[in-house]
Amino acid sequence: MLYPCALKTFSERRLVYSIEVTMELEYTVITTPRPISMPSQGAVVGLGADAGELIKGLTAEAQESWKIEHIKARPHEMRDLKNDSRTISVTPAMPMSLIMPAPASELSQGTAPAASVAWGVEAVDADRSRFSGEGIRIAVLDTGINVAHQAFEDVPLLVQNFTTDASANDGNGHGTHCAGTIAGRTVDGTRIGIATKVNQLIIGKVLTDQGQGSTTAIVQGIQWASLQGAQIISMSLGLDFTAYVESLHKGMGVELKAAVSMGLQAYGANVEMFEKLGDSFNALSYIGQGALLVAAAGNESRRPVYTIATSPPAVADSILSVAAVDREFAVAPFSNTYADVSAPGVDISSAGLDGGLAVLSGTSMAAPHVAGVAALWSQRLLESESQLNIDRLKSTLFANVSPAADGAMPDLENTGRGVIKAPLI
Repeated sequence: MLYPCALKTFSERRLVYSIEVTMELEYTVITTPRPISMPSQGAVVGLGADAGELIKGLTAEAQESWKIEHIKARPHEMRDLKNDSRTISVTPAMPMSLIMPAPASELSQGTAPAASVAWGVEAVDADRSRFSGEGIRIAVLDTGINVAHQAFEDVPLLVQNFTTDASANDGNGHGTHCAGTIAGRTVDGTRIGIATKVNQLIIGKVLTDQGQGSTTAIVQGIQWASLQGAQIISMSLGLDFTAYVESLHKGMGVELKAAVSMGLQAYGANVEMFEKLGDSFNALSYIGQGALLVAAAGNESRRPVYTIATSPPAVADSILSVAAVDREFAVAPFSNTYADVSAPGVDISSAGLDGGLAVLSGTSMAAPHVAGVAALWSQRLLESESQLNIDRLKSTLFANVSPAADGAMPDLENTGRGVIKAPLI
């Protein structure tokens, strides 16, 4: 039977339907040997008598004992686990996929004029900055990387595979392109990377060569990247709500209305999980172990016909969401709405799958620009501070933006606070 219930997702309440399910479903389960409480959405950590104990439960040492599992069970079998104080999270496992680049025919022919500096690098002022990302570790969770590409010849790499593919090598090209924008070296005479002297580029292959994955693999990748010391984690991927509903309806025979209701519940639960993960990493920055989570807003909009709001995981309040703009700083027609900030995402030249350069468009291309600029600001902040505070980093990024094309006022719906800019001095 269906019955309405109120579900709080991203800072607003929506009416969905709750349904009692008896069939086996898949779950992402996070447990720990000792009880801890995850921070609530928007919690200000560092205040209150129990803040120190909370942070202690989230440290790298504590995270090493976390168990992240993909479990298939009936919902009633998970209730005792949900109520166990050692359970951090029990969330329906949903399919994740790379945010597909926008078709070249919508924007260009997939080519760009030769230049000594890629236009995106120049647009965010990375080519004029005295900072290079030195001392910073950045993680990219995507389809892996082509380690043999010339863009990564002397880049310190750490690579791990979280998929069913045989290796972490990129057979898709999406992850290689994103990594090139963050920290790639000059390719065919063109500078493509923003933070070209990062201490380490941490690559988690969480999507297969076909661009498919699950929330479980993403969470495992986030935890692993954090344990490797990543201070910034870039994700150009999204939750595939349609595929989840279809798996229930067509794959398991659930009536369509019920499948949509179950999908909405799973969607809300996953947004909440990502919000808590982001809040946790914000909390850890108070002891020098935090990480900024950056995610692409999504490419589902089709201006001027319609727009779609930012999709998970980027929609989580604690994750920095990124929209895409073109060379004129106008919002890209495909870019989803209400992102936090924006960055170059049209005709972006970066490392190609088989070597050389490839030109792609999408919020997937915009998010690595923000991750790279965040590394430059992190280096700048650490010149005067002993450890990197994620809230301080976020506020600094928000304060250093350029307005979108149509004037000095921020276009919060389309380009967020504005186009991100690198520190110059």
